[in-house]
Amino acid sequence: MLRNACVYVLPRVRRLVQVGDHHHLGTCAYSSGKPNKSGGSISYNTSTKNLDTTRGVLPKSVSLNLKSKSQWLKRQLSDPYVRQAHAQAYVSRAAFKLAEMDEKLKILKPGALVVDLGATPGGWTQVAQRTVGDTGVVISVDINEEGFELPHSHFIAGDFSLPETKLAIKAKIQEAQDERSPKKKLVLPTSSGNTVGFVDVVLSDMAPPYCGVSNIDHDRLMELANQALQFAIETLKPGGSFICKVSRGGTELRMLKHMERFFGTVKSMKPDASRQESTEIYYIGLKYRPVKDTSQSSGDNTGNNSGQSIYDD
Repeated sequence: MLRNACVYVLPRVRRLVQVGDHHHLGTCAYSSGKPNKSGGSISYNTSTKNLDTTRGVLPKSVSLNLKSKSQWLKRQLSDPYVRQAHAQAYVSRAAFKLAEMDEKLKILKPGALVVDLGATPGGWTQVAQRTVGDTGVVISVDINEEGFELPHSHFIAGDFSLPETKLAIKAKIQEAQDERSPKKKLVLPTSSGNTVGFVDVVLSDMAPPYCGVSNIDHDRLMELANQALQFAIETLKPGGSFICKVSRGGTELRMLKHMERFFGTVKSMKPDASRQESTEIYYIGLKYRPVKDTSQSSGDNTGNNSGQSIYDD
């Protein structure tokens, strides 16, 4: 009976959970199966790589270890956010992290232009799309194109740490703005550091491939977070908002202080959907105000070069 239950539930649960909580376990095989946008039938990837006997695709290390597999299944099948994600047709339980923050702070609005960094598999993009509606635009960015489970009309595949990816995003922003107001152009930073943007919200759930050494993992995540902040500074319109994943470990406090220079209100939140054992928290900047000298030392451009997105999901 339990086996039959897994046959029914796991294909849906597996893709909702993704790699996040198992970043220490290695890589994950993604399925392309998902409810389509119109609510139609569900199709599944027929690949047999890492295919479990319950017909679910598991993280690689889990699929090779019977004890880990049992623990993994038990946690996911008992996770209320996994069940809610399936019920509400979200591709990831992480959607509820953004949904909770937005419910409390009212950041997303109809007609808004939103950039979602580290978007795969698409949970945050879905939350944003449902709020901004047909009059808004959500630009999704991730190095893992294959794992993105939504239509790719506004998706950019690339390593955010690379300059060419940032330029591609800005070009897409300009393209989206042209459809609204063709006479307005995105002004890149000048030598004085002044910027003029028209993005309403920049979201970042980016995380690097983790190695298991806490201080190294923290530094890598904070490098991406700092780059996301600098990108927000360059593209947000006055009054815009920024949400970014960081991790507790010490250096995140410098980023918080830096954000206070550019945002009228800065908050720190840990949504209920974020697992308690995870060190992740989210910094939120509201009421963006452009100021001079946006430069920020963020070290080497350490990006996610593994071809996968990693989430506490």
